[in-house]
Amino acid sequence: MRPRLLVVDDEARQMEALCKTLTPEGYDVTGFSVPQHALAALRDQPFDVLLTDLMMPGMDGLALLRAALGNDPDLVGVMMTGQGTVARAVGAMKIGALDYILKPFNLTAIRPVLARAVDVRRLRLENIRLREAVGLYEISNAISRSLDSDTVLARVAGAALEQSRAHEVGVYVTNAAGAELRLVAARGRDGGPRL
Repeated sequence: MRPRLLVVDDEARQMEALCKTLTPEGYDVTGFSVPQHALAALRDQPFDVLLTDLMMPGMDGLALLRAALGNDPDLVGVMMTGQGTVARAVGAMKIGALDYILKPFNLTAIRPVLARAVDVRRLRLENIRLREAVGLYEISNAISRSLDSDTVLARVAGAALEQSRAHEVGVYVTNAAGAELRLVAARGRDGGPRL
């Protein structure tokens, strides 16, 4: 499957040129010259890499990256700009950008940056799958080693917390009639039980 690349640049010709240049390089490329339209696309479909201009009217690249990461924390962001400073690069990295490219650039300069970004995305997704597999193993292990339902439910809550980005997780069960829910196990990020 081809890596999905989202290119955002308010200079429409620059954005179109990037899309035309990067498509034959093995990317499924979608481009926007309006950051808000790109953000809507990010909500509707998954992308692997966001390649965005830093300076854009209405919403700059930092705000776009921040919003995009709120939608998909595993998205890899790469900033590009013609007005590069160390402070801007540090700011972009603090928000979560993987790299920073100075304009004008040529294809040989952007190839390794995008290849690294795709690798980082792949590793992030593999890490998620690995955490999910470990969580399932821990749950099945807890069930097989204990007949005590409270212990099993506490371990299920702990494993669910590890698998999510939530701050707290609770396990609820219904009463015999199925009319009421009762909290039977909960865990919080500070490690302690929450009952």
